[in-house]
Amino acid sequence: DSTTTLHLTVNHSTTGDTAATACDSYTWHGTIYTSSTDAATYVTTNAAGCDSTVTLHLAVNHSITVDTVVTACDSYEWNGTVYTNSTDAATYVTTNAAGCDSTVTLHLTVNYSAEVTIVDSAQNSYVWNGDTLTESGTYTYSTTTVEGCDSTVTLVLTITSVGVDDVAAVNVYIYPNPTRDYVTIVADEIISIEVFDVVGRKVATYANTNRIDLSAFDSGSYTLRIRHAYGSTLRRVVKTN
Repeated sequence: DSTTTLHLTVNHSTTGDTAATACDSYTWHGTIYTSSTDAATYVTTNAAGCDSTVTLHLAVNHSITVDTVVTACDSYEWNGTVYTNSTDAATYVTTNAAGCDSTVTLHLTVNYSAEVTIVDSAQNSYVWNGDTLTESGTYTYSTTTVEGCDSTVTLVLTITSVGVDDVAAVNVYIYPNPTRDYVTIVADEIISIEVFDVVGRKVATYANTNRIDLSAFDSGSYTLRIRHAYGSTLRRVVKTN
């Protein structure tokens, strides 16, 4: 008889799991993952020289970007900063519910309030924003600009009791006043409209129209001489930016 005894050592392969959470992307053994996965594996050898397979359980969350659109008058406070000019470049970075970056970009339009002072005089009476003023004094009128911001017009008026006011002016109206661009004149059979600046210089003339464009003019007070079927009428208009 010949008897042989086997002395056998059996080593075993191993498996393992790796769990990871990342923002936007995750690099694992040279591969970049941008989406969540439970199917990625990596095979190496264990201490016994057998295969060792690791499975990656990856959750990829994503950063977000958000736009905030705002229109404000004069200034706007956002995340502790006060902005007085329009901007598309302001950003604020925080974290979203998943713990990743959340970048908010502010698209801000800043419009401005207007303050205008008119120094004027008239004989007997002065028609201003629908009211007939017969006494000298300082008057204010509050309205809004076309962008919706406060607009305050102050009239410093001197009334003199000399002569008779233009009776033809009773049926002549202009609107809007103050204005940023166009003015409409309500009168019978308008022939021409002359525009004079605060020092009396003629700066424009319009014929056969009841609507004029002042958008190119500087802000301030202007006088309109309106020639119509019953004579001529002077009206003041305030131009704002």
